[in-house]
Amino acid sequence: MIGGAYAARAARQAALRALEPHVLRFASAYPDCVPDWREPYPLGVVSAASTAIALACAPGLSEAALGDVQTRVVAALSGEDREGIGDAIAHLSTLCDPDFILGWGAGLTFAAALRDCAPDQPDAADAVSAGSFDLWRAVMLRDDPAGLPEASETD
Repeated sequence: MIGGAYAARAARQAALRALEPHVLRFASAYPDCVPDWREPYPLGVVSAASTAIALACAPGLSEAALGDVQTRVVAALSGEDREGIGDAIAHLSTLCDPDFILGWGAGLTFAAALRDCAPDQPDAADAVSAGSFDLWRAVMLRDDPAGLPEASETD
């Protein structure tokens, strides 16, 4: 199915374009807080955000295509292998792991905020705005933005 494959690829690219700059900037600004992508919370954040962005870009994606988007995006952002990521996502969601579910909610919140910044262009969040980075930072640190540590000078 060429149309479905094209839609899934476009959705995956949109998710990567939206998330990668935030992940990279966070790693640069907070090198001591880079997440372990195998942990339930950050895995839930990125899985949910990539799913929401993919669905905004290509609403008719199948569950299999969405699973592929999730694993490819997490793998690209984390350097982890896709198969292990897919297994972890399936396992954690089946168990309703509380940290994974909390991360999932945070990821959906982040994706919705990005969409609100550019509602007519679901994949237009290529640039990292101060507001979107502040939200990403709060999500990744599991903190209230008012109580965040200061970013390093490379921020």
